[in-house]
Amino acid sequence: MNNKISEVKIFKNNEVNTLKKAEANFSVYSEGVLSLKKSVDKPEEYYVDGDSISMNIVLKNIGDKIITDFKLKDDLEDFIKPMGDTYKVVASKGQIVSYSKPIIIEGITLAPKEEMRVKITGIIEE
Repeated sequence: MNNKISEVKIFKNNEVNTLKKAEANFSVYSEGVLSLKKSVDKPEEYYVDGDSISMNIVLKNIGDKIITDFKLKDDLEDFIKPMGDTYKVVASKGQIVSYSKPIIIEGITLAPKEEMRVKITGIIEE
């Protein structure tokens, strides 16, 4: 599976304290079947404590067979906290079964070359 990892720049105490990575950890049984790209909504900007941040995920079937009943799970980075009790989650396919850590979307079906998009929004908190 191909993945793209995006940097999250966090500004604190008048300096850039850390450059954190928005990581995409996953496993599949067959190479060349899925691609996954995970990025932040404002990759060129700095985030500070209390800022809203959205993680955008694109999952694409790059194989030549239909994928059925796939489950996507995202543990999210430790510095991204929920907005209130849960994260805001929007998915173009499947059923969202968990709005808190880990985010879980089940029942995903993708035809060859089809993709789904997921947007997870939380708050930066260091």
